[in-house]
Amino acid sequence: MQPISNLLVVLILGLAPAVFEEVIFRGIIISKLKANGKSEIVAVLISALIFAGVHVTNIVGLSFINVLVQVG
Repeated sequence: MQPISNLLVVLILGLAPAVFEEVIFRGIIISKLKANGKSEIVAVLISALIFAGVHVTNIVGLSFINVLVQVG
């Protein structure tokens, strides 16, 4: 049963960051911005800028191909 538990760990570790990011950037930030009077489009754009800013450190120092993989 070891391979199944290893696969489960890999799936959880692979999916957890994506779920966490969606909750933070798409859920909490957009909701808070809209609650503070921002239009939906402005809230989405601000959230996207914050998301991009947080992830720009992922591409610093990487080769062009690695940057394309990060963006894609």
